[in-house]
Amino acid sequence: MRLILLLVLLCAAFAAQADHVYRWVDAQGHVHYSDSPPPEAQNIQSSGVETQDTDPDAIAARKARKQATDEARAKQAEVQKKLDDIKHQEAEQKARQCLAARKRVEQLAQAMRHRQAYTTDAQGNRHYLSEEERRARYQKARQEADAACY
Repeated sequence: MRLILLLVLLCAAFAAQADHVYRWVDAQGHVHYSDSPPPEAQNIQSSGVETQDTDPDAIAARKARKQATDEARAKQAEVQKKLDDIKHQEAEQKARQCLAARKRVEQLAQAMRHRQAYTTDAQGNRHYLSEEERRARYQKARQEADAACY
């Protein structure tokens, strides 16, 4: 049991030292693993290990670019939120206008059914509308409602 544990630890230590592990199959079909490529190997590709800059100027420049990008994204998000708020307010206002216009149409429709459509003058006197005037006002109110709701 100790021998197996020792072998596992040794394998792990050797694997940790290797930057790359190469695997290949020889002409006889045997699979080989190594930390160096086979002598006849062609088209060897890197494992994609990234390197970090150690130059302080390059690090500072990268940080400055990241900060500028983050600030630009924050400003863009703020502008987008303001635009969304404005659109929401406009939609609410349009909904209120639509509701008010539909209410006017309904009031005129009820007044037409009961023939009680009238206007009032400066002294508060009522002047009842004729059938033609009621229809004209109703049509105008319908057009306003259609414009406000669609």
